[in-house]
Amino acid sequence: MAPGPYPAPRGLQHSVAAGLLARHVHHLLLFIAYSVWSSVLQISRRVQGRLNDLGLLCASSAARTADHQYTSASAALLDTIARYVRLFSVLFYASVSTRFAPLLTPQGLEMLVEYAALTVEERDLLLESDISHTAILGWLWATIANGLRDGRLPGAGAPLVSSPPTDNGEEEEDGQRLASTAGVVEPTGLAMLTAAQLNELQRASRGGGCSTRAHAAPAQLQMLFEQKFLELRSTFATVSDTLSGRMPLAYAQLVQILVDMLVIATPFALLPAIDTLGVTGVILGTGVITFFYSSVLNLAKVFLDPYDNESYGGRLFGIAINVGTLMQETNVGSRRYLRAAAKLPSAARPTRGGAPGMAASSDLAAAEAASSLKASSGARRRYTV
Repeated sequence: MAPGPYPAPRGLQHSVAAGLLARHVHHLLLFIAYSVWSSVLQISRRVQGRLNDLGLLCASSAARTADHQYTSASAALLDTIARYVRLFSVLFYASVSTRFAPLLTPQGLEMLVEYAALTVEERDLLLESDISHTAILGWLWATIANGLRDGRLPGAGAPLVSSPPTDNGEEEEDGQRLASTAGVVEPTGLAMLTAAQLNELQRASRGGGCSTRAHAAPAQLQMLFEQKFLELRSTFATVSDTLSGRMPLAYAQLVQILVDMLVIATPFALLPAIDTLGVTGVILGTGVITFFYSSVLNLAKVFLDPYDNESYGGRLFGIAINVGTLMQETNVGSRRYLRAAAKLPSAARPTRGGAPGMAASSDLAAAEAASSLKASSGARRRYTV
């Protein structure tokens, strides 16, 4: 026989062609599956990020006493907010993970009550309405909104509280409040000031120092909280949407059938090459093809199940997203900023009453506003005369 390359058997050529087709199809499946896994992980991290944003905003906006520590009311509010953040995280992941799904049952709520994650009143409300994390989101927003309105979350840089605020709900008149600020403007000129000028002087006089009243948060802070809550709602809703639309079942079944047929047909396709490869070569080639294609298909199934709800082995091999770790990180983050900002260093405190020789910016602003308002009121009186 003349030397030279010999053409491969026709059966082997068909097997190689079928293998190339199957490789492209199920590699595409692996790419799509990894995209689903990566998207769910990023969404989970964004949910954590929005919850951490709320914790940072609340900790930095809480009312403080004259010694720059949280008031008793603001500290209790921050503890409630942190508990609601942890409760929201638990019920949210229980809704997307079968591992923690029993927590959404009445027995699971009883366990949460035992561990002080839920009160008896809150458990009864959930049983009456809906055992869902969306209810906790509504409670969390209502708690923060009430804190913004009643002065427990007045915002960073708000006047310090020297004594607990009263709850009589009575508002002082602007003229009396301005006249009590060390006689900045004489009472005869108050009646001639416009509302904008009164607000300007009021803001300047509140630039620093202590106050016996609680002040509501500015509108910008309220809008910022609303934005964070809307981002949180849209983010966690994306998880269920991504899991429900991760891949059509028909495509996954098609790839499964294609890989199974390829694995079954491989030893028969290699039989004509037994003279060239030998029995050992045929067995080894069949094992390699079976291992490669089956492993890639199983890896795609693991990626398509990010939380390991269908037990494809993702938790065993460390590929699935560990829901328990996400909960633990959220639990730690719920009180991270509360503890970090509990006490402020001297450099982070208001300049009023700060280091000797340091001018108080609030006093300068109040003096400048008072002088400008005096001049304008005097000019208006001369014009009237």
